[in-house]
Amino acid sequence: MPPCVFVLDQALSVRALQEMLSIQHQSSDGSGQSGHRTLLYGHAIRLKHRESNMYLSCLSTSTSQDKLAFDVGLQQNAESKSLI
Repeated sequence: MPPCVFVLDQALSVRALQEMLSIQHQSSDGSGQSGHRTLLYGHAIRLKHRESNMYLSCLSTSTSQDKLAFDVGLQQNAESKSLI
């Protein structure tokens, strides 16, 4: 089974943009890691599923009682709910 791959489509915070640019720089010079990065709290990003070109988005309902947790799914177009 192939891995589920998401691509960083847009970074909407300065810190997330810096991370995105450092990933691009590392991958272009061959010294980059495997593309895995830790998303820090407060980064606003948009992720696109590589195979389907759909966006990861927050669902309006949640199955968790934890206020810091949310459910995600895929949607066809990039709306504000697709910002994680």
